[in-house]
Amino acid sequence: MTPDPRNETKAIELAWSSFVALIDAGHEEAARNELRDMLPHLHYAPALPCTARVFIHSLALLANNAPAAFEAMRARVLDELSLVPPDEAALLSAMLARDDGSGHERAIRLLVAEADLDLLKAVTGSVPSRSIALLRAIDHEGFLLALGREGRSAACFTAAVALTAIDVAPAKALRRSAAMLPADRHGTEVRGLVAARITRLSMLAAPSIRPSRLKVALCIAGQLRGWRAALATWQPLFQDGHQVSVFLHGWRHLGRPTPRWPQFDLSFAPAFRAALDHGTGLAGEGLLARDYPGIHAWFAADERVPEEALRDAYRTRHVVLEDDRAPPFSAMSPAAKMYDKVERCFDLAASTGEAFDVLVRLRPDKALQSSPLFNWRAVQGLSQRHQAVLADHAPRMHMLGDLIMGDQFACGVPEVMEPYLRTASITHAANQAERLGMPHGFYVHRNFAYACLTAGVRVMDTPDLAFGPLHQAPQIPPTLLLTLLRQDMAARPANEFDAALLLAAEQDAR
Repeated sequence: MTPDPRNETKAIELAWSSFVALIDAGHEEAARNELRDMLPHLHYAPALPCTARVFIHSLALLANNAPAAFEAMRARVLDELSLVPPDEAALLSAMLARDDGSGHERAIRLLVAEADLDLLKAVTGSVPSRSIALLRAIDHEGFLLALGREGRSAACFTAAVALTAIDVAPAKALRRSAAMLPADRHGTEVRGLVAARITRLSMLAAPSIRPSRLKVALCIAGQLRGWRAALATWQPLFQDGHQVSVFLHGWRHLGRPTPRWPQFDLSFAPAFRAALDHGTGLAGEGLLARDYPGIHAWFAADERVPEEALRDAYRTRHVVLEDDRAPPFSAMSPAAKMYDKVERCFDLAASTGEAFDVLVRLRPDKALQSSPLFNWRAVQGLSQRHQAVLADHAPRMHMLGDLIMGDQFACGVPEVMEPYLRTASITHAANQAERLGMPHGFYVHRNFAYACLTAGVRVMDTPDLAFGPLHQAPQIPPTLLLTLLRQDMAARPANEFDAALLLAAEQDAR
C-alpha cells in the first residue's frame, strides 16, 4: 500500500515539534536522536504535500522569527546531512547556506522553501551549497527564460527579478535576457519589471543637488492610538538642523481596541485584567459585553482626538482628520485604509507646492530609539545613489510565497518615494488591468513591496535608525473603570464574578 502523503507530513510535523521541545528542555542527546530518525524520511514531491517541504518551511520560519535559534539549528542539521536523500540534501544545503553579506540569502530561500528543486537546477545546473555560489553561477538569460517557461506564480517571478534585476545584474545583461523572454503574459510581466529597473539604473549618474539644509516632508498617516508616547521618541528625525515639515492625515477616533482575550493587557490595569482573564475563562468571551455594558460602551465609543492638540504637539497647521466609521472608509479593509491614508498624506504635502529633498512616511504610533548617527544627508545620498527607498525592514520572502517589506516607516528622495507613497493608486490601476505584478486587493507589507518592485525601485534597510515598538492607546483610567463597574453592577442582580472584579478594580484604583 502506498503511504498517505498527509500522514507522512503529519508525522514530520510531530517529529519536528518533539525535536524542538527536546532542545528547549536541554536534552541534547535525545534531540540528536530525534533528528537522526527524522532526516532519512524526508522526500521531495513537486505536486504533493511532502515531508521535505514541511521540514524546510519549519527551518525558514525559525530563520525569520528566531535567528539565534536558527543558527544553532543550522549546525545540527548540517552535521547530519549525510542521512538525507541526495535531492533533499541539496535543497537543505541551499536553505542552510550562510550568506556572504550580499543580502541575497532570503531571496534564495524563497525558491528553496517552495521545494523548487527543478527550477534551481534549471538556473544553475546543480543546487549550490552556498548562496554566493548561486549568485556567481546565475546566468541571467537562463534564469529569466526558465521562469518564463515554467509559468511560475507572480510571487516567484517578482522574487526572481528582485534577486537579479534589483540587486546584482548590470543593465546590459538584463536587457539582453529580457528580450529573449516568451511573448506570453508572464514574459511580458518580467520584461516590464526588468525595464523598470533598467530605467532606474540609468538615473544613478544623474547629478545630485545637495543644499546645506535639507527640506524634509514628514508624512504621518494612520491610526493615532499611541501618538503621544511615540512622538516623544522622535528626536532623531529633528536633529542636525534640517527643515522638517510635518503633515498629518489621520482618523478622528483614537483607535482604541475593543477588549478581547487574551489581550486584556492593552485595556486594563493588572489586577482587573487578571480577574477578567479568570472570569472570561469560566464564562466565555462574551462576559464583558453581556454583563458590563457600561464598560463595553466606553470602549466602543472610542475617544475623539482634538485636532488642535495635534496641531500644537506636531507644530504644524497641516492636519486632516476623517471618520473611518463613515462611508467610504467604513467599507474598506484596515489595509486599504492604511494605503489610502499614506497616499493622501503625500497629496497634502504636495499641495504646498514646496520642493522637498527627502520624503518620509511614518505611522503615528511607531516609536524610535535613540539614534545619534542617523542623519538626513546620509538618507538623501544613499537613496539617490541606489535609487532606493529606505524602510524599517528590507524586502523578504514570506513563507506563503509573497514578497513583503516593512510597512511602518520609509524615506528617500522624491523620485523613488513617489511609487511607494502612490501604492493605493498603483494597486487600483494594476487590479483593473489584471496585471500579474501586484496583489489583488490590499494586504499589509505586500502592496508596498510590489509597488516598489514594479517601479524599479530598490528597497533597503534604513541605516543608523533604530526602531521601537508600536505604542498602544492608554488603558482606561482605573478610577473611571471602577465608576463604570459599580454602575453596571447596580443595574442588575449580582453575579458570581462581580465581587472579584470589584475587588480588583478597587486595588488598581488605589
